[in-house]
Amino acid sequence: MYKRTAIFLICRRLCEHGVDPEKIANLFTWRSNRVWCVVEGSVDAAEFLTLAAEKATANGTRFEAGRWFCDDGELCKANDKTYAFSNQWGGEKWHQAMGVLKEAYPDFKIDFSAAS
Repeated sequence: MYKRTAIFLICRRLCEHGVDPEKIANLFTWRSNRVWCVVEGSVDAAEFLTLAAEKATANGTRFEAGRWFCDDGELCKANDKTYAFSNQWGGEKWHQAMGVLKEAYPDFKIDFSAAS
């Protein structure tokens, strides 16, 4: 599976088991503000796209949906917010991120290896 899919599935599973998405983001100190795209409220994918685009425009940027796991079934909901996980996990930092998750959540028995 692709690196981005592996890390997404782990983080989504953690959220499904009650781990706060903000706590996950804080583990990735080198990119904690680029782990999730967050909007207020518990919304579906269509509303998420609208709200994320409005939020980005208000901040003078552009929301690029293709950089996020933001389809129905991919969004995480917690704290009366909806979170889309970044799909930008290339390079060596992916390995570091997986190691951080493995260490932070040993009860989840996270393991990974590169495909040959």
